[in-house]
Amino acid sequence: MAWTAAATARSCGARGALTAHTLLFDLPPTLLGELCAVLDSCDGALGWRGLAERLSNSWLDVRHIEKYVDQGKSGTRELLWSWAQKNKTIGDLLEILQEMGHHRAIHLIVNHGAALNPSEQRHQGDGFPNMLPKETAHVTVDNVLIPERNEKGK
Repeated sequence: MAWTAAATARSCGARGALTAHTLLFDLPPTLLGELCAVLDSCDGALGWRGLAERLSNSWLDVRHIEKYVDQGKSGTRELLWSWAQKNKTIGDLLEILQEMGHHRAIHLIVNHGAALNPSEQRHQGDGFPNMLPKETAHVTVDNVLIPERNEKGK
């Protein structure tokens, strides 16, 4: 709940102006909701547990989040909330999503706002100047190319 209030307060003036340096706290509530819905609906490596493997310090943290999930809450939201406490950015999240091979979640973030204003064509370079065309399925953050990983993450 605090996530939504904080994000709403920060994003009022800069609607849709996301960059790789945008703090996770500044994710617009609609984007956060869509991202959580996608990750929460996936099982295994593409779901919130796959995200937890990369973000959590211990399995105790994962068990703690499972308790939230058992109560009907979003595991992804809980993970991102605690990770955001470490001043993580959208670029950090995109890097993790690329490691996971979660192209749908990456597409949601990179193209956020395009559906809100279809008359204004968004270009890849607007908010994420280092993003390559989606056909290449590579993500770059701060001019560093993050290569695709094989299925085992190596």
